[in-house]
Amino acid sequence: MTRRPTPRLALWLLERLVPDAEPLAGDLAEEYVGGRSRWWVWRQVIGAIATALTGPAGDIRPIRLLDAQPLDAMRRTLAFHRRERVVSLNATPTTQFGGLSVVVLGGILTATAPFMWALLAMALAAGAVFGVALIARDRHVEPPVSLRG
Repeated sequence: MTRRPTPRLALWLLERLVPDAEPLAGDLAEEYVGGRSRWWVWRQVIGAIATALTGPAGDIRPIRLLDAQPLDAMRRTLAFHRRERVVSLNATPTTQFGGLSVVVLGGILTATAPFMWALLAMALAAGAVFGVALIARDRHVEPPVSLRG
């Protein structure tokens, strides 16, 4: 198996322009040997250099997280812990939708499309007839030999 030479110029630029880039350079070299293209390595190097030159998006100081926390974040945290827990007692997965809502929707359905009730009744009757037919058909089917006893 022939070994492809790693893109040394890209890794050299990475190590010179990005602080603490040795682990990233090693990962890029491994990925390149594993089958990634030169173009992929160059894109990663250019992205790392651009990120290093523009600076990190936010300065995170883990030791002082509680000292300088924004007031808005503290208010949201307190509001989250104080919020009321809504318990649904109407057996529906949604809140704010219960028996009265069903009655109102039924009234709206009756006022706008009363034929839908007839359609619903026919669908229920057809389902019942179909269910009875399936039960009657399955009663006459012989059980498998292992279940006869």
